[in-house]
Amino acid sequence: MDDAAEIVKQAEAVYGARNLEAAVSMFADDAVIIWNAREVARGNDAVKAFHESFFDPAITNLTLQKTLIATSNDVIAVEWFATWVNPDGSRAEQTAAEHWFMQGNKLKEWRAFVTTRRIND
Repeated sequence: MDDAAEIVKQAEAVYGARNLEAAVSMFADDAVIIWNAREVARGNDAVKAFHESFFDPAITNLTLQKTLIATSNDVIAVEWFATWVNPDGSRAEQTAAEHWFMQGNKLKEWRAFVTTRRIND
């Protein structure tokens, strides 16, 4: 997949900015989101609802780095690392591995395996 690096770079920018409409537009209309081995969204409306809660406006100081790990046919493997400040002032970090099953340049299935932890200052 020649444009995998560009797709990952675009996703990093979209998710880093928490741009709801741009994030949803990256998904096929019948996309599925699997989060820690559990289906959390299927179809455009559910994908949008998932992202509305995922982009909680009360979270501040978000930093995000996505790294392309591998591609094979229509699959892109990515890792991400993120940090942010919660509404109560505590800090958190998240590490994840994700597999994107693509349909052209759209995500058909997003499988993310995520670990989140609070950071003690």
